[in-house]
Amino acid sequence: MKDTIFRKYDIRGIVDEDLTEEVVSDIGRAFGSLMRREGRRILAVGRDCRLSSERFRDALIHGILSTGCNVVDVGMVPTPL
Repeated sequence: MKDTIFRKYDIRGIVDEDLTEEVVSDIGRAFGSLMRREGRRILAVGRDCRLSSERFRDALIHGILSTGCNVVDVGMVPTPL
């Protein structure tokens, strides 16, 4: 995983180069672990309309679920959300 994908307020990279399903799943696992340590167990996941969004959503949810957290998929939402 390239550390250059992590920005102050978001994660950015080139699809299938910097951001792969494996990377996104790892991010989900890390985020789920952090949320569990903070006592949170239910997380919301939204996506935008890009072609990669559905498979990245699936990978992110897979990573989050592997930590024991539950996920509410809120579907397609505006990017600022």
